[in-house]
Amino acid sequence: MQREFGPIANDEVDRLGREVSGAELKAMFWREYVERNTPWQLQGFETESKNGTVKCRARLLRDGKLVKFYW
Repeated sequence: MQREFGPIANDEVDRLGREVSGAELKAMFWREYVERNTPWQLQGFETESKNGTVKCRARLLRDGKLVKFYW
């Protein structure tokens, strides 16, 4: 889990005033890091694994402009 996520989750738990389930925690994480529209938006990605090496190709929008990443 992202180190920066702890304070975000704690703030949400404090706001709700109760403990949250694992599913709720996952949903918080997903909203914070995946379902973003600004400034970055994930358009799609593909992964490939060969001989223990994983490669990823991602298509992202940054402020509405296409950016491609390869790892």
